[in-house]
Amino acid sequence: MTGTVLVTGASTGFGAALTRAFARAGRKVAATVRSPVKAPADFANLPSVSRWSGST
Repeated sequence: MTGTVLVTGASTGFGAALTRAFARAGRKVAATVRSPVKAPADFANLPSVSRWSGST
């Protein structure tokens, strides 16, 4: 299966775990977080993860 997965609330808990799991399974992931500074640092090591934030 291919495509992009959208994960909301990716900064902690279930959302962060889903982001990691989908990325490690080879899926492209659009991960949304409220604050970019709260995004897990290891997301930077997952090239298939794009981080999106509502904060400016």
